[in-house]
Amino acid sequence: MPEPTVGLLVPIQAKEGSEAELAALLASARPLIQQEANTLAWFAVQLEAPGAYGLFDTFTDDAARTAHIQGEVPKALLGKGSDLMATVPPQMINIDVLATVMGPKDAVVTVGLLVYLKAKADQVEAVDKFLRSAVPLVEAEPETTHWAAVRITGTNTFVIADSFPNEAGRTAHVTGKVAEALFANADALLESPPEIKKTTVLASNIN
Repeated sequence: MPEPTVGLLVPIQAKEGSEAELAALLASARPLIQQEANTLAWFAVQLEAPGAYGLFDTFTDDAARTAHIQGEVPKALLGKGSDLMATVPPQMINIDVLATVMGPKDAVVTVGLLVYLKAKADQVEAVDKFLRSAVPLVEAEPETTHWAAVRITGTNTFVIADSFPNEAGRTAHVTGKVAEALFANADALLESPPEIKKTTVLASNIN
């Protein structure tokens, strides 16, 4: 499998009363994603905040990301979804991929996490190094099916996106060695405590 280098993080807010329809629309995009060979990972998720959804995807390179943005998924989202979203078009946030752990293509995941880390100005490289070094610890977690550490392009904000087969897997990760190491170094590395957002996975695809 090619290594991803870039990605997109797309927060989406549903209009009140349109939540179920928007969730169904996001999940229905999976067959279109399966046709994009260079979209390596794609997740449609629902967050705990009312009406909050999101897309997270990674690509082989900038050309693949551009092809995705100009492809059928955004067309469908902006077409059918324009009456369902509070903000049209939704913000597409460019991300640089630092490290990933990808499980089997046919793995079923139901829950996940988005963890936001804002590095101190003089600790950006240290956070980058820490996240890259976490790969062996993540690989030792059998129920952490997918894991990606990324940096929002041009900022000092990092994001960890991961998914699990069930709540037990998520709990094991949150109480595991990666989280332990992160919180042990948080005061030295980060401007503020990690912002942890639980997600429900609506649909996913690994190419």
